[in-house]
Amino acid sequence: MQAVRERLPNRRSAETWDIEGGDMTDTAAAQAPSEPVSLAPPEADAEPEAAPEKTARERVIDHLTDSEGDQTIAQIMQGTGLDRGLVDSTLCRAVQRGLVERVGQALYKLAPPKPKPPTEARTAAAGH
Repeated sequence: MQAVRERLPNRRSAETWDIEGGDMTDTAAAQAPSEPVSLAPPEADAEPEAAPEKTARERVIDHLTDSEGDQTIAQIMQGTGLDRGLVDSTLCRAVQRGLVERVGQALYKLAPPKPKPPTEARTAAAGH
């Protein structure tokens, strides 16, 4: 049989591919699945987990809450499973927000809770 030239779409460039015809017998064609086959990995077909994955900030805060004493970046990386860059950026933002305190070079601890601001009702009752 002759080679069939077919033009296939390609995002980078339009290339022409030679596709040899006649490789599939009538029996093989009859046995080919008539429905499309999913090429997704089996995990993609599984149901999603009940609990969503925690954010990097939640993981870092949880680690610092569950740990005793000050924590180095290496300890936070090991405890959270996050890479160095993500731990650095997460800690930087957490320090800016007052959630975490930097106590030394590459040494962090959970910041104490912020006091709640007085409500207007308490202020009015106190006569202020």
